[in-house]
Parts: sequence; C-alpha cells; structure tokens
Amino acid sequence: MRGVSANLIAGTGVALGVAMILIGVSSGDEIWKAAGLGCGALALFATRAIPEITVAFGIFLTALALDFVPREAVFSGFQSSGFWLLVSGIIIGAAIVSTG
Repeated sequence: MRGVSANLIAGTGVALGVAMILIGVSSGDEIWKAAGLGCGALALFATRAIPEITVAFGIFLTALALDFVPREAVFSGFQSSGFWLLVSGIIIGAAIVSTG
C-alpha cells in the first residue's frame, strides 16, 4: 500500500490521533490520549508509510515522554516469557536467512 493514497490515509490517521490527544488534554481524560496514540500508530502500521520499527519506537517514546500511559504499563510486555520467545525466534530466523 504505497503511493499517494497510503500517505493520505496515514496522514489522516495521524491527524485523527492528534485530535483525540488534544481532546484528552483539554478534558483531562486519559483514555482519549491513549486512543489517539493507538489510532495514529495503527494508521502508520497499516499503511507502512514509515518503517514499522520506527513506529514501534515512536509509540514507546511518545507514551513515555508525554506520560500518556504509566511507565509500568508501557514496559509490562517485556516481562512475559512469550515475548522473549518471539524475540528469540525472530533473531534465530534472521540469522538463518542471512547465513543461508
């Protein structure tokens, strides 16, 4: 999904996310902030307008820097053994692909 349409969809999703964040800031309701962050991230993941790893790091940094979500909630997934199983599988898969 590349081209003008993908960039338009990504821009619209990010703009909607920013609008939701601004609603949350003005009303003081935390759910709007988290929903805005999720909406913008989903639009960027779905359209691949920028690389996925950049979007993932951006989600973490935005959530931490602007204090949308508690730090414990942001990093809670790293305590799961399933997460580390997935990460190790990705590393082993990348090693197999690169070495042949």
